[in-house]
Amino acid sequence: DSPAGIKTTTMLKMASLQLKVSPYDASKIAQQLYMKGLISYPRTGSTKYSENYEFEESLKMFKDNPHFSEKVNDLLDNFDKSQFDFTRGEVKGGHQPIVPTKSIEEQYLEN
Repeated sequence: DSPAGIKTTTMLKMASLQLKVSPYDASKIAQQLYMKGLISYPRTGSTKYSENYEFEESLKMFKDNPHFSEKVNDLLDNFDKSQFDFTRGEVKGGHQPIVPTKSIEEQYLEN
């Protein structure tokens, strides 16, 4: 099944439920990640990926990351873009769903 696009409200809910971070703090953190070039614009209502979105390239960013490499390499070994349903989701405003734009290790996130 295609991955669901993450919009702002979903990101805030996930941060609260899974990370125990308040919506205010999650918004601040997302803005910092965006300013550092690590995620796409964090204020979006869109959940639909562009038909041109390169899922495989996004996965490749994480293939050497020690936290994700095993799972990412499994996904890449079996990657088939035809499995993705690009009709799923909604476009609201001019921004895509929130996606990572770079892989980085935790120690570089300080400041």
